[in-house]
Amino acid sequence: ENQLPLLMFHDVCWPHERRDTYYAPDRVPESERQPLAEKCTIEPGNPGVSDGGLPFDWAAAREGGPKNGVLTAIEDFMERRGGLRLAVVPVFFGFGVLWETAAPYSDAVAASIAPYDRNPVMQRAEANRVALLVRTHKDAKTIREQNQRIADYEELLGRMLQSSALGLAERISRARQRGNPIFTRQEIGDRLEGKPRQ
Repeated sequence: ENQLPLLMFHDVCWPHERRDTYYAPDRVPESERQPLAEKCTIEPGNPGVSDGGLPFDWAAAREGGPKNGVLTAIEDFMERRGGLRLAVVPVFFGFGVLWETAAPYSDAVAASIAPYDRNPVMQRAEANRVALLVRTHKDAKTIREQNQRIADYEELLGRMLQSSALGLAERISRARQRGNPIFTRQEIGDRLEGKPRQ
């Protein structure tokens, strides 16, 4: 067998270690492809898709199982070939280094990368980074939804200001509240213009 070169991989940790994602799933034979989720979000601890999290155009609908994920593919290759060693540096979704243990540089590579291989402090820092990233995406989604809701309210109130029925409601409220109506058209207009409450 030909000697393998020193191989380096990205995305060997979450979210891609045990879940395939695709840029163009139609280029992958359906028999070799995971069941898909389109325009989905995922988060750690949820093997399916989530309501908020990291967004993907196409991802495996479930995490785990055979032929699913970058790390799974590397492990399958190692099992077939043998005589290989994998180091995983758990930063920025995971950096992997794979080499033959019989290679002349094997000991030097092992010694160089050993302090970082599955380092628990780095794993914790990466978990915190990912959690913050997921939270940021969730918060951004919430803000977008709230901004849209505000825009809808403003559009509705703007139309209501043009309605004679609103003027009548204000006059009725003024009469019932002895000159202090619950709302005024002026007050609604001021809010829509961003003027502070008096």
